[in-house]
Amino acid sequence: DGSGCPVNPTVGRLYAINATVLTDDLAEYMRSSDQLSPGDIVTIDSDFKNDGERTYEQLRRSKELGTEKGLDELGIKKTTEKAQKTIVGIISTKPGITLGGFEPTEKDYEVTLTGRIPVKISTESGAIKAGDYITSSSLPGVGMKAAESGNTIGIALEDFDGGAIATSTYFGGQEVKVGKVIVFLNLGYTKIDSAIAAGMVQEGTFPDQTTGE
Repeated sequence: DGSGCPVNPTVGRLYAINATVLTDDLAEYMRSSDQLSPGDIVTIDSDFKNDGERTYEQLRRSKELGTEKGLDELGIKKTTEKAQKTIVGIISTKPGITLGGFEPTEKDYEVTLTGRIPVKISTESGAIKAGDYITSSSLPGVGMKAAESGNTIGIALEDFDGGAIATSTYFGGQEVKVGKVIVFLNLGYTKIDSAIAAGMVQEGTFPDQTTGE
């Protein structure tokens, strides 16, 4: 009929030319032994053990994947160190689309894969300006401004200086402010120029990924 839909569609598969959702991120269910909350930065949990009964859908998907472990046997946990290398995403607040949600349990959390997302952040490495790259901090599940080259989760879309909406905690003998900012999620390695770390770059500029300047 000229719609572009397949002549012989597969049962159980959704086909669309275009779709619009009202919220801003794409997420996937992932499992954890931790108690997680929206905005937490999460990493791979290599010690995770799935002690729950596996459902028919989980067994079916594992067989189709052809891997040693099924998706429900792979775990996540809060990040625990600065610029952690194994960051996988952020616990979503209200995703527009969620993948892998056929039979979620109380141990399954929606982890943002891409989009704009509220992220827990701190002033451990200083105040955050819109355009700063964000990485994990020393606080579990909490981010900070990236002050040197390394793994980052994305770009802050707003400022944070520990104002009225922030809470205080003490880490390493210093007071650290904790809150949330909207981040455009883009996991990867970012090269940071020393001028950025020193706060000498004009507000709103972004580093060149080849030179770091």
